[in-house]
Amino acid sequence: MVNMRRLLRFGVVVAAAVLAFAQPAAAHPLGNFTVNHLSRITAQRGSVHVRYVLDLAEIPAFALDRSLDAHGTPSQAVLERWAQAHAQTIAPQLNLTIDGRDAALAPVASEVRTRPGAGGLPTLYFTATYAAAAGAGAHRIEYRDRTEPGRLGWKDVVTGATREPTGELRAYPNALIGSPRTRTALAANLDAAGRITADAGGLADESAAGSAGAAPLARSNALSDVLAILCRLELLALVESPIVLAVLHRLERLPRGCRAPPARAETTAMTTLITGATGFVGSAVALALAARGHELRLLARPSSD
Repeated sequence: MVNMRRLLRFGVVVAAAVLAFAQPAAAHPLGNFTVNHLSRITAQRGSVHVRYVLDLAEIPAFALDRSLDAHGTPSQAVLERWAQAHAQTIAPQLNLTIDGRDAALAPVASEVRTRPGAGGLPTLYFTATYAAAAGAGAHRIEYRDRTEPGRLGWKDVVTGATREPTGELRAYPNALIGSPRTRTALAANLDAAGRITADAGGLADESAAGSAGAAPLARSNALSDVLAILCRLELLALVESPIVLAVLHRLERLPRGCRAPPARAETTAMTTLITGATGFVGSAVALALAARGHELRLLARPSSD
């Protein structure tokens, strides 16, 4: 009898492999593993409002769906209950001070929906609105978004009706994909008329210190999250293809405490044609096959280095 748990786990590996080799146009623009979030700060009738937006790419959205439903297909009602709970959970991580005093942000509303993604997997779009009393008059506001620490993706904080390039994480400009925004903190001034403007002096961004010299997002987001998921679910040993493993290792080191499956003896060597052999993935495949004694035929453009 087929072990259903093993079959389900193998399905996750297949999903990850499909995403890894999917055409970029079909995938999340910033990568299948990104967690993107944005905050918009506004003022109205003596209170400060924060609209928080979270955009989960395919792999983190899949992990969330699987945590909510055994089959990975939670209903809209289940997602809405998660959204209400998540709005409450992250509220303490959205730090607002008004005139130097902590101001607790209370959830007012939340929404969640899925959007089509690569490999038949959806992405997830979550929004939550928060409010804090400010009182009449002019105020100095400081805000820090401490949600999703250490996750790669687009991060931004804006004020009022300020236009930002993603339309609240609905679309990502091609020109900025390689160098996404990383703003998680902002200082602003609220005048007596209720107008809020960002302080030109700004507020130190805690994420900036660790971003110097970092690789572009399109490269560094590659597989750190999915490898962690595979290890946590004990799925890495189910990857049967040495080629897939070679690409995984080429893109990202294994997370601490995660062991690669033992090497298996090869059977019959083959002659393999590889197109794009000088590319990032193609070269990893070529090296993996050559190391296992396969004869290779490589195809590359004359202009390629």
